[in-house]
Order: sequence, then C-alpha cells, then structure tokens
Amino acid sequence: MPILPDAGIFGSNDIVALEQATLDMIGQTKLIEENVPTSMEIWYRDGHPFQTLHGPMKDPYKVVEYAEKLGLGTRQYDLVDVFPVEEFPRPSLGYIPAG
Repeated sequence: MPILPDAGIFGSNDIVALEQATLDMIGQTKLIEENVPTSMEIWYRDGHPFQTLHGPMKDPYKVVEYAEKLGLGTRQYDLVDVFPVEEFPRPSLGYIPAG
C-alpha cells in the first residue's frame, strides 16, 4: 500500500531541479499513516514526510544542496502541468480478488 499520495510524473533535463521539485511536492503531502509498515516507526509529525519516517536529523534536501554545490544543476525550477489532474478521474483502489 502507498504511504504517500501520488505526486504525479516529473521530468526535466536538470536532475537537481527534478529532485528539488519532487521533494517539494512530496513535502506538501501528509503520510498515510495507516499504510506505514509496522516495522517502521513514526518519529514525529512535523516537517517533511521522509523525516517523519527516518527521523528529524535526516534532511532530504541535503542531497540536492550538495548536488547544486558540485555544479550538477540548479535547485530552481518551474512546474508546468502538461495534463492537469482535473482532466483524468482517478479510479478507486478496490479489492481485486486473486484467481
């Protein structure tokens, strides 16, 4: 089961901007706590959802900050909606019997 809502599909020629946009979009969502495996612990409920699972000292933005310093790309981006979500109804996730 998914532990985060679907953020969509992202694409870019700049891997750093792509990662930054993805982290920002995920950061606006809430963890689906009932789907978190029992082997994982929820640390706290503030901050980025990845910090909720991996602890407050695990800042997911450190990687993109470092990548930008290395000159691999820029963290600046513009989101362009190619197919807005409103155009596609999402199917419900019902029970699918085996066999």
